[in-house]
Amino acid sequence: MYRQVEQGPFVLVNLPQKTDSYYSDYGLYFSTSYTYKVRIVYNGFISNYSNEFKITTPAW
Repeated sequence: MYRQVEQGPFVLVNLPQKTDSYYSDYGLYFSTSYTYKVRIVYNGFISNYSNEFKITTPAW
């Protein structure tokens, strides 16, 4: 799983297992946009990236 903070580069933040059904991200900043994407790597196969999912944390 890759995460982008604001308009920065995407960075690998997690290597989910095939049985994982959710991901919790900690240490996020207030009023900040985060974009996530994933791809499958299995037995030498590498998929395209998924659609991106964007969230913005609340101002608090």
